[in-house]
Amino acid sequence: MMFEISISVTVKSLPKWLNKNFITKILVRLPKKYFKKSPKIFSFVFIGDHKMKKFNYTYRGKNYSTDVLSFRYERIGEILICVPQAVRQAYIFNIPLKKEMARLIAHGILHTVGFDHERSEKEAKKMFTLQDKMAGWDSAPF
Repeated sequence: MMFEISISVTVKSLPKWLNKNFITKILVRLPKKYFKKSPKIFSFVFIGDHKMKKFNYTYRGKNYSTDVLSFRYERIGEILICVPQAVRQAYIFNIPLKKEMARLIAHGILHTVGFDHERSEKEAKKMFTLQDKMAGWDSAPF
């Protein structure tokens, strides 16, 4: 399955490893049965706290920054990732930023194919298990 990936950055900089190749390695781990439902174009937008807080308030009514938001527009999946929040979470969880970014990218992709961890505990468990597999948490790191 072929996907188109675009990356937009509104923060000062991203690590060199955070590129289309890194994202593709996560995306291709999406189980084949979800390919039919998945967007064909993925837009990843890496933003700061201020913009994420505005998006989170506008679309979810939550007046704080969050780590990832996902939107689906027919064939396009847009995934917003808050870089400062990812850095904070990597520090709190005592893991490399690369591992946390992989988790957030996988999380966003799964939302675009219809998963919603807030719907039920059963769906949350299934989503988080897939997320960890896609992020490579269950195997050798990238």
